[in-house]
Amino acid sequence: ASPVGTMASAQVAAAIPNALAVEFHSYELPWWNDLIEESVIENGYIAVPEEPGLGVTLNMDAVAEHMVDGEELFDEA
Repeated sequence: ASPVGTMASAQVAAAIPNALAVEFHSYELPWWNDLIEESVIENGYIAVPEEPGLGVTLNMDAVAEHMVDGEELFDEA
């Protein structure tokens, strides 16, 4: 999963009173944090934002660099 998927899962977990953890082993990829403008995990915790949105901004250059061959960006804006 990507940082976007992680934040979406964290949002769902935050709404569940007995949720314990959100686990993604893809965080072990060396370029995982490069996909977003700032890290969402600090000291093993994810702070779920109170404002609208998932709380991440994609680094489109890093997304383009790690795309599967033959794929195109969905939004170049």
